[in-house]
Amino acid sequence: MAAALALSGAVAASASAEVVDIKGGWADWGVKETFRSYIGGAGQISVSDGATRNPDGTFRFPLVGGTLDTETGFGEVQLGGSVNFWAHGGALDITVANPRVVLAETDALLFADSKSLPMGPGEPIDDNRDLIALDTGAVAPAIGATAIQWNEIPATLTGNGAPVFGGPAFDYHPGETEMDPLTVVAGFGEKPGLKVRGKARLGKSAKAAVATVRCKTGPCTVVAPKRAKVRVGGKRFNAKVQAPAEVNSGKRAAIAVKVTKRVAKKLAGKKGTVRFAVAVDAGPGAEVKKVVKTKLVGGKKR
Repeated sequence: MAAALALSGAVAASASAEVVDIKGGWADWGVKETFRSYIGGAGQISVSDGATRNPDGTFRFPLVGGTLDTETGFGEVQLGGSVNFWAHGGALDITVANPRVVLAETDALLFADSKSLPMGPGEPIDDNRDLIALDTGAVAPAIGATAIQWNEIPATLTGNGAPVFGGPAFDYHPGETEMDPLTVVAGFGEKPGLKVRGKARLGKSAKAAVATVRCKTGPCTVVAPKRAKVRVGGKRFNAKVQAPAEVNSGKRAAIAVKVTKRVAKKLAGKKGTVRFAVAVDAGPGAEVKKVVKTKLVGGKKR
């Protein structure tokens, strides 16, 4: 199973539990490794509608909504994306789409829109049904300040799932056949603020604040380059970018550029432009990316 997000400051339970709306994230599930290997040798596997393949061959479905309890990690999440298994010239044609995961102490299940034309006799399937049962008692969720992670929940085939994947060609038994485990990473943090200043003046320290980060829920990580170029007319000058690596929840921080005193003298009485990209991340579904483009105003000529 593909590695999922490592939650910073994860705890066993939240100090002030509440049911939160999920803003983003993903689920990793491979269906069944031996099944993937069989299809790969006899046909093809394709993904669509936002689902992707992980390097280990499993599938990543984007999380599009849901609610979870920040004390237990229980609740329900809706995923998007579709995976199709096709083999033997179309004699086997199975699609799993839009999984819905019910995380509970008992009767935890994964449902999906299921279409199946398995090899051999049997009626085609085209409906929404439960495919796997999840053993949430075997793992504990990691609950952080902005995300909840269920890592590799053991899964077994359900009675309704057996006809979808089984058919006469596969000896799969409900309640006994192990499927690939399921990992869910669900983010509930608020998107951070990233305000870019259109104009900033270099101070006596040859430094100017060009943007402000506001971390609503966090901590928020900030990714910015160490250096940028200041363009003045047809010339370019080097500048250092000063940005915090992390901003605590409820706090603000400035992103600034600093030039050498020699460059500051060249900019005296002139205007230049600085441009670079910044990303602020408060967990899955709470990321902001912007290009900082600011007009730098030099000091007065002496």
